[in-house]
Amino acid sequence: EELRRARDVVFTHEGVFHFYRISSLQQTKGGGVKIAAQDGTRLLVEDGIVSFQRPWASKEILTKNAAGAQGSTLEDAAAFKSILAK
Repeated sequence: EELRRARDVVFTHEGVFHFYRISSLQQTKGGGVKIAAQDGTRLLVEDGIVSFQRPWASKEILTKNAAGAQGSTLEDAAAFKSILAK
């Protein structure tokens, strides 16, 4: 229910800030979430892993390195902004 209210996805990956405006959300059979951004970027959150693919680039996965510097879970890697009705 709350995920439907999400408007934006924001995260950093390899030192680069990413901001995507959500155009659609779809739940996968495995319980994950597919997110389509307005610029054509596709994001997938499944089994605690966040991956994304921009229209002009190959798929990238947010993973922790040996030191645990990069987040691999939704809580560590991304934030969803939602507008709640009052």
